[in-house]
Amino acid sequence: MTATPAMDRPDNDYEKVAATHVSLRRVLELFRPYRAKIAIVASLMLLGAGAGMSSPFLLRAIIDEALPRSDLHQLVALVVGLLFVAVLSTSLSTAQVILSVGIGQADHA
Repeated sequence: MTATPAMDRPDNDYEKVAATHVSLRRVLELFRPYRAKIAIVASLMLLGAGAGMSSPFLLRAIIDEALPRSDLHQLVALVVGLLFVAVLSTSLSTAQVILSVGIGQADHA
């Protein structure tokens, strides 16, 4: 017995599948058990975006304020801030990916 490609089978007719209406309510019901995790992922995304947006402001302060004034203390504080933002962004991104993968690979039974 030879295997036939999925597109050649009559039960997988693309037009029939495309014509089937799936309501938004039905799709959202599939996400119901994962609402808390999805909210956490969305929060991590927002926090990561906020942390990433602070980097240009810190860099601008280094270039426009600390370096022209030769203020070593301000320079060190701003560089530490940049390092903190980089570590924070990476940590938030990693946590977001781990949670997203956990949601995607959850048992749907």
